[in-house]
Amino acid sequence: MLKVAIVDDDINITVLMKSVIKVYKLNCDVDTCNSSAEFIAKLEKEVYDFVILDLNFYGDVAGFDVALKIKELQPSCKVVILSSLIDIERESKVREIGVYKVLEKPLLPRELQQLILEVNV
Repeated sequence: MLKVAIVDDDINITVLMKSVIKVYKLNCDVDTCNSSAEFIAKLEKEVYDFVILDLNFYGDVAGFDVALKIKELQPSCKVVILSSLIDIERESKVREIGVYKVLEKPLLPRELQQLILEVNV
């Protein structure tokens, strides 16, 4: 079973993505966090195979820093950046960290399904 975390400060996004994973009956144990600081605390206790991470957290730890922490603590974890504010400079910066993919919001349910199937290979 794939251990997945969805980290976004928009609760609607985390709830929707978790629901899509359940509806498609993907073999995943899913944690959601709406605070990047909360997720970093979980990251020190839980091992994840895959993390879907927003870049922008208002008044919280930046997504870039969270991605760095993930790669530091769990180098084999695949990190997908999901953001509506992605440009060439930001994409280049996160690719240097070693993220698996960079995707733009909104992510359609079928795209999420394909992403999880791809990661679970």
